[in-house]
Amino acid sequence: MEFVREKTLYEIISSKSLVLAYFWAVDCPSCHQADSFILDLENAYKGKITIVKINAQTEIELIKAFHIDAVPFFIIFKDAKVKAVVKGFKNRVDLEKRIRENIA
Repeated sequence: MEFVREKTLYEIISSKSLVLAYFWAVDCPSCHQADSFILDLENAYKGKITIVKINAQTEIELIKAFHIDAVPFFIIFKDAKVKAVVKGFKNRVDLEKRIRENIA
């Protein structure tokens, strides 16, 4: 998992076919719960999806651009377009389902 900033995110989503952008914050308990699952996803879908982690407390322009009002917040990009948004982390099922739907 790569930590990215605004410019890098746009470069990645335009150069990779499937990207999961994970917006998090240091003081977010749900984000810490999601971290281990995100690592599991990265291993399970290696070569099929690029996962990037964005600090919502420092990347204010991205927060505004994607209308993020809470963390954790996940955006799945496919071919540089937003394909799915998952707000919050209640369980693994919904996020993984959205990823599987977009793997081609």
